[in-house]
Amino acid sequence: MLIRRATPEDALDLQNLINQAFNRTTDWTVEETYFKNPSIITLVAVKENVILATASLHILQKLDRKMGQIEDVVVAPQAQGQGWGHRIILSLLKEEKVSDCYKVILNTAESTQAFYEKIGFEKGEIQMLKRN
Repeated sequence: MLIRRATPEDALDLQNLINQAFNRTTDWTVEETYFKNPSIITLVAVKENVILATASLHILQKLDRKMGQIEDVVVAPQAQGQGWGHRIILSLLKEEKVSDCYKVILNTAESTQAFYEKIGFEKGEIQMLKRN
């Protein structure tokens, strides 16, 4: 298994993996500029040239400090339960840019809360959202 930064060549595979995980049927494309954005780190876990997991860390500049937000944590169905999600999250947390953040947050469902608690996350504030 190899965990590496995603590249523009991974865009279609990432699109398919995320569509599958979130039951989407959109045909959106990942812009090449996404992969060049210094405030976004997207990692992929690859085995035999197949992307089996992904997760992204977005560095957000607040007024007086930075925070990280983990997004789009996805493990392909055939790879679930094999430690891929755990390893890719730990790899994100080891990224140099995380050391500049006063906190790293993520949103999850109650069904996956225990997974993140095993990695060291704890339940925090209440999240509010408004979808467009």
